Amino acid sequence: DRNGRIWIARFQGLAVLDPKDGKLTEIDRINGMSHLSIRSLMLDRNGSLWIGTFHNGAFLYDPYLGRFRTTALPETEKKDRAGIVSSIAKLSQGELYVGTENGALFGKPVVIKSLLYQAPVLWIGTLRDGLFKLHDGRITPVLLPPHQNWEEIGVINQLSANGAGLWLMGDKGGGLHYFDGTQLAHFPGQEEIRKAIDKGSAKNILPLTARTF
Repeated sequence: DRNGRIWIARFQGLAVLDPKDGKLTEIDRINGMSHLSIRSLMLDRNGSLWIGTFHNGAFLYDPYLGRFRTTALPETEKKDRAGIVSSIAKLSQGELYVGTENGALFGKPVVIKSLLYQAPVLWIGTLRDGLFKLHDGRITPVLLPPHQNWEEIGVINQLSANGAGLWLMGDKGGGLHYFDGTQLAHFPGQEEIRKAIDKGSAKNILPLTARTF
């Protein structure tokens, strides 16, 4: 956040790490609710932290007041997959997009796994339905090049920008993929990822060790 602290999403609550002194603060209760499983975190330009949970919707943390507040989701979310917020993105115009497991694209139920705003495009990663983009009010599918690991790429758990390209984190051990708009590169294991870091091509990947902090 703006104070340099690192917020960590956990299966039960939040943790806040202050790299200055190494202090780790655990938050196991939000607005009277305990044992919340945190699925997503997003820090907006105002310094507020948006928090997505498993079956408990979304919360907003105001750093100036030091308080959490509950954010209401649409009534259509009140089903078996209600309140599972996998990702959150805020556009430069102030619009807030919330990716849930109760989504729909082109009239078809879709599980939204990841969102990334790379002005002027909002990228949408899904569970086994591939990659989509929202641009000028229209959502269109992104046709990725054929690849032997397409089954893993279809599950896009995370998206990260790198210049004009995208890093895609797959599933089932599929590793990382980099899409530059025309070609798709695959980094299946730790060694391949480290080579990409050493070459400077993986600008959004930080190798963490026990001594990082």
